[in-house]
Amino acid sequence: RYKDKVTYWEVLNEPDLEEMWLAKPSPDQYARVFTATSQVIRQADPNAKILTAGLACGAWTEQKLEYIRALYQQAGADAFDVISMHRYTHGALPEEADFLGEMQRLRQLMGEYSDAEKQQLTAYNANNAIWVSEGVPIRSP
Repeated sequence: RYKDKVTYWEVLNEPDLEEMWLAKPSPDQYARVFTATSQVIRQADPNAKILTAGLACGAWTEQKLEYIRALYQQAGADAFDVISMHRYTHGALPEEADFLGEMQRLRQLMGEYSDAEKQQLTAYNANNAIWVSEGVPIRSP
């Protein structure tokens, strides 16, 4: 129905929040939903671009990285094209919030799963493998 109308699909929104589930949220639960959804999208449109869900705002802790790790382990690197980040710094500058360190840890995780293609990041390129799809990383003076 949406083939040739929608190119980019983000599978769920902030699945690490309790409001999104009847049960307690978990990386495993999200990975199962993601895997099934991405398979249906790829069957309907092999050219579709699939984004992981942006995880809830705040620092990308090891707990958040577990969601991405679960996707690699259950769905595989080919199941998604872009890792979507929601990152609010809550008034801090990006360097004060260790934003760059978080990006490096995420890229390191990608490397652990030999996902070198997604690690190729260039500025202002829509094909970047990590998108900050929600957030406000700058504060007013």
